[in-house]
Amino acid sequence: MAVFNVRMLPFLLVMVLMYCGIALASSAVPASRFDFKNDDGEVEYGPERTQEGSEDEDEDEEQEEAEEDEDSDDTDDGDAKWGKGKKNHGHISRTRNSKHGRNSKHGTKNHGHIRKTRNSKHGWKSRHSTKNHGHIRKTRNSKHGWKSRHSKKNQRRNRKTRTYRRRNQNGAKGRAVQSPRVVFNNPNQPCYRQFFVGGVPPTGLRTGQNLQNIRYICQTVNQQTYYSTMFDENRGIAVFSGYTVTQANRNFRPDRPRPRWRQTPGIQRQGSDAIYRGQPFQRGHLAPSAIYSSTQDRFRSTFVYTNAVPQRPAFNGGQWSQFERRIRGYASICTQGTQPGSLYLVTGTAFGHIQNNPPGYNPQVPVDQLGPAGNNPAINVPNLMWTAGCCVFQNGNVKGFAVVGNNLQDTTQMLTQQITVARLASILRIDVVNLNIGGPNVDLFPGNGACSNTANNLPNLP
Repeated sequence: MAVFNVRMLPFLLVMVLMYCGIALASSAVPASRFDFKNDDGEVEYGPERTQEGSEDEDEDEEQEEAEEDEDSDDTDDGDAKWGKGKKNHGHISRTRNSKHGRNSKHGTKNHGHIRKTRNSKHGWKSRHSTKNHGHIRKTRNSKHGWKSRHSKKNQRRNRKTRTYRRRNQNGAKGRAVQSPRVVFNNPNQPCYRQFFVGGVPPTGLRTGQNLQNIRYICQTVNQQTYYSTMFDENRGIAVFSGYTVTQANRNFRPDRPRPRWRQTPGIQRQGSDAIYRGQPFQRGHLAPSAIYSSTQDRFRSTFVYTNAVPQRPAFNGGQWSQFERRIRGYASICTQGTQPGSLYLVTGTAFGHIQNNPPGYNPQVPVDQLGPAGNNPAINVPNLMWTAGCCVFQNGNVKGFAVVGNNLQDTTQMLTQQITVARLASILRIDVVNLNIGGPNVDLFPGNGACSNTANNLPNLP
């Protein structure tokens, strides 16, 4: 029997350790397969492993965003880190921060780009994509529960489902709100009828088949309706706008900065910047901006093309403007005192001329057009402007008046003057019957017959 030599012990230990090292190396798991926890206590995945379902969710969200076309303009893209690489004339890159748990991608393809950021700790995602000169962005915060999207593609908008981001009283962003419908095919809408005496709009100005071209507009800014417009799409201008002045909104501030003119979504034929550019006409208000200047939104609501018609500069800035100022003065009188009244006003268009020799109304006047310009169809130029007013006091008393004027450049032919409401209704009846668009009767204040009674006529505007 061999005797063990203790001097061989170190050599045997070295051989055992070498054998164990080779065995461990052959069975080792690749480092890329290890998962570990970062400094924040979150599980991090190796480069060859992702969270279950994350790639499928990303692909679904990309397809969803490509189909979106909405109206937000947020610019917060997160704080993702970026990498770059080329593929199919674009590039895609990924970076990862194991400490903070972030992923980002960036890719451009067909002249567009997509970016994603993800933070597993805070639970938010953001994405930005532009393609064909449009862009989509979606942000999401699972903690606060809000989401917004933005897309602008070929400058098209879905007019019925436009959304915009609102802010609450503290300035915090809130859930996107769908803008209300403002254009209707019939006048039986509370938002439309509220600006007329007794809730009843004028009758007889359009009848029969002519009503097929009529749209009823609730003129709205920031979810608030400020006045109503009966609009004739066949002519591209309003029949009238109905508006009110009360004690609560008679603190006029006509010196407010003038906003840009806007078109009304849902109306195919209306005025535009292009139509008026370089032409001898001004955009003349129906519901005047000065009498609607108590707040910025109220003032801004009047600067829409469905509330404007082509007016000759000398008429719009001359005699007609002077009577608008006088009506504004009477609005202050009507709405003052311990029992203030409400002033109901209707301003509209007609197509004949009042005349002095012989006195009366001539409906046989050619109707001019303004435009077309580019893709904007031509609109009619009214030959006559009119306003009817009725102050309804709390005790039931009323005072009525009316003003008419020829939309001409020659001041001697404008003949702008105050008349009775009954006389104006007679002129308008002649006008619509001659054009075969309305009649046989016209009533400007069907909700209260006393407004048209000559016994309640206001002798003179201040």
